[in-house]
Amino acid sequence: MLKNWILGGMFPLLLLFSCKNANKIANEGIEYLNAGNYIAALNAFDEALEIDKENVLALYGRARIYAKNSETREMAKRDLEKALPHLKSPEDELQARIVLANIYYQYNQWKKAISVLEDAYQKGRREKRLLLHLSQYYAENRQISKAKEVYEKALQQYASDEDILYSYGLFLAKYLHQYKKATDYLVQSLEKAKEKGVFRYDTVLNLVKLAYLQRQYNQAFALLQELEKNIPDQEKGKIAELKKKIQTRTWRVKL
Repeated sequence: MLKNWILGGMFPLLLLFSCKNANKIANEGIEYLNAGNYIAALNAFDEALEIDKENVLALYGRARIYAKNSETREMAKRDLEKALPHLKSPEDELQARIVLANIYYQYNQWKKAISVLEDAYQKGRREKRLLLHLSQYYAENRQISKAKEVYEKALQQYASDEDILYSYGLFLAKYLHQYKKATDYLVQSLEKAKEKGVFRYDTVLNLVKLAYLQRQYNQAFALLQELEKNIPDQEKGKIAELKKKIQTRTWRVKL
């Protein structure tokens, strides 16, 4: 009886020790992951999961690596679905939701992609990346009024953020066909980027498209010339092609 009591008392201690050891290895894996050493990180996560197959940090870390490759996307989904309810860090939980939502999106599982982000939004989370992803998923799923509502929340909180301004501008152009208003937001976004000394090729190109759609052909041409000054020589052939399409009015613009 004494032997059984001793063994029974030792088992929880051994289990606790194993979990702590798994956590230590999983944390090392996270350090490798953040440093971009994915092979060492994956080895660490696998080792931690051999000790504790339910280790949340290892499941989450491994999923972040698996999600980078379409061939291991299903394994990433499995790990994230298992880890998400147990993640303690708000930062990790939100990132897990965004990665999982993107996987659902890749599988065209719109309801799941939106639901996993809606849950965080309805709990009061208002981080920029959550608002950007949720509004874009709403828009692509043709839930336009919901997308607009989230964008308006984002603009209230991040009124001067170049990414929010840019994304909202594209939303107005692509889904509401409000080209003039969209242009205003993209111009604001471009100005914010210039304040940081950054040239945004994608923003200028979309301004060219919007000018063309509004039949402001001279403006579109002038913007292309500005674009030409700020791109590598090997890309300038594409600009020449666009100039021809503007001059001949044969450009089929896709936003």
